[in-house]
Amino acid sequence: MLNSESLTLSHDTTLYFDMLEQAADGVVIINQLNHIVFFNTAAEQLWGCSAADVIGKNVNCLVPMEHRAQHDGYINHNRNTGVNHIVGTSREVVFSRTNGDYVAAEMSISTAIIGPDRQRYYMAFLKGVTEESHRRKILDLQNRVFHELSGESPEQDIADMLCSEAEQLVPNSVAVLLQVNSEQNLEILSGEGLSRRKIAMLSRCRWCCSPSLP
Repeated sequence: MLNSESLTLSHDTTLYFDMLEQAADGVVIINQLNHIVFFNTAAEQLWGCSAADVIGKNVNCLVPMEHRAQHDGYINHNRNTGVNHIVGTSREVVFSRTNGDYVAAEMSISTAIIGPDRQRYYMAFLKGVTEESHRRKILDLQNRVFHELSGESPEQDIADMLCSEAEQLVPNSVAVLLQVNSEQNLEILSGEGLSRRKIAMLSRCRWCCSPSLP
């Protein structure tokens, strides 16, 4: 859907936007105020919301909560300086749908000065990352762990690496590796993201799955 009040279009440009509306990838366009002026059907499916819910709103409503406060600053820095690290490149991003599920997508951003007012607009293309991509990342992580285990890397370094990578695979999560000591108590091998209160609780726990375990 296009917010025609935010962008004056010629006949040819309207045709172009009709094509973007039917694109297989999600397309989001923002104006000089960082407000969403275009949000196609594929974008609706990615975020799980309708264009009517976001058109006219600041684009930061589409990014994870922890990045919203800084998001305008990133865009405005590019507007003011032309210096950027994302326009013209492609990278994987993670965001949450309206139902709370997390979605990974490959995003590329372009920018152009258009319209009679000669304002700079930004357009993002987003392609949902498939389950095969997630499986490949897990396999890559497994291979890294096996490689480190076969070398001389300290156990602690491997555990820290594994937790860090796991937290990147599952946003807003805390990965913890536990081991059982000689007293059958649980000890935290790695888990920097865990709060001190949780650490204290786990430290008081005992391994109790089976009395036959050594």
